[in-house]
Amino acid sequence: MARQLEAQIAGSEVGGAELFQSAEKLIVQLKWMACPLIRNDREFFELIKNKFLEGLELDAEMGLDFEMINVSDLTTERLASQFGVGLEETVLGILETLRKNNQIIGSQPITIKGAAQATRPTIQNWLLDFLKNTPAEDPTAMEETDYLFNNQNTQTLSEEEKKLLGKVLAFYDTFRLILKELTNLKTQERIEMESYLPQTETETETKPFSPRPISAPAAAPISAARKTLREAVQENKEIFNQLLTINPIKISGAEELVSPTLRNWLADYVKDKGARLHQTSERNDYLTQNPNAQKLPAEERAVLAEILKAYDEPKTFLPFSNQTRQISVNELRGRPNPPKQTTPPSKNPPAFSTPSSSSDRYREPVPPHPIPRISGNVIDLKEFKE
Repeated sequence: MARQLEAQIAGSEVGGAELFQSAEKLIVQLKWMACPLIRNDREFFELIKNKFLEGLELDAEMGLDFEMINVSDLTTERLASQFGVGLEETVLGILETLRKNNQIIGSQPITIKGAAQATRPTIQNWLLDFLKNTPAEDPTAMEETDYLFNNQNTQTLSEEEKKLLGKVLAFYDTFRLILKELTNLKTQERIEMESYLPQTETETETKPFSPRPISAPAAAPISAARKTLREAVQENKEIFNQLLTINPIKISGAEELVSPTLRNWLADYVKDKGARLHQTSERNDYLTQNPNAQKLPAEERAVLAEILKAYDEPKTFLPFSNQTRQISVNELRGRPNPPKQTTPPSKNPPAFSTPSSSSDRYREPVPPHPIPRISGNVIDLKEFKE
């Protein structure tokens, strides 16, 4: 809707500058409300860099008839739609982009700590002064309040301007803390993964020499590897398009049925239980009470349970096929993977790839054209990474 209005305004004459500004502000706020659906990082970062204050006004303008909307929640929801992939880079981009925002808060110049001359009261300069006045690595709400009411620069702000600046500082500190937690988690996962690596020859015991030549047994082919869900997705993002179950599902808030892919199951799970890591009791409640999960046979529900556990517990390992680079669903169901079948090449290959056997039915067919966008808060499969 926002893009349609933007195109209409650009192609027509709007009577009066005030009306044009109102229409432009409405378009920006519609974009903010829809930001969880924006797949293009550049478009999202442009909102933060150039139209951040318009987004901050949402919670003040929605009124009592609307559910409270704020920029932090909308941004967090967008991060949740990434399902843990590339979060650190996105959050870092959010912080860096906000530090480049030149929107004005206040009417008087401010003097950044350590600077000789006063400068414009832009978000960029306010953040720089705030960071120089709060040396703590993790500023708290108390430090934000102390800056707002005791710093010399903020004394010239009105009460409304102080509230606006307070929202900027709270947003920045929230995502700075998220970035720190993501960095610590990544470091901890790397340390723990290194502990699973096999020992080198110098670390193993030396075996006694045997004068008789011993022929080494033939190495068994490795058909599956064990990885965390996030590691696997980083290597192959097409895993998101893999079918986990057979029948279509209906995501909460969407009008149409969608394919039961990993992406859509996770989207439904997040919509149902919230954008966070969940406890075992919450997963069990989803598996037994959610309309989509209730229709699953026992084997498919067991597969979904393992996938959700891997999503909620980042250190959980799943089996992945080295041939297909996808989740070994058959292994999750307690069945061995079928042997790979070879067929002679066909002169007229079908438009869609089809499973080689009934036991291989969980692999997502690859259409020749991009899959259309699904309505509702579901990630567009054709625009996962732009």
